[in-house]
Amino acid sequence: SNNMTAKSIRYVADQWIPYYVTPKEQADAIMEAVETADFTPLSEEEEAIIRIVTEEAAEYCSGVKGLEEVTEVIQNRVQLLLNEKGA
Repeated sequence: SNNMTAKSIRYVADQWIPYYVTPKEQADAIMEAVETADFTPLSEEEEAIIRIVTEEAAEYCSGVKGLEEVTEVIQNRVQLLLNEKGA
């Protein structure tokens, strides 16, 4: 849920637009997440695994596949990828 509330309204380009302020606790949490994030480039294998998870998650979210099927397919595809790479 969105914790931001409109503080005031500004008139911009012939429109009244709400002006929002992020609560300090939420801003601090976001800053901490950004400051501690690992921006090390991913390996080919990591990128491939993320692609697999993303593809299969989309199938689940769209209702095409059930949760059990998606998790099994992800496990199988990732294991196949790792076996092919000799990991």
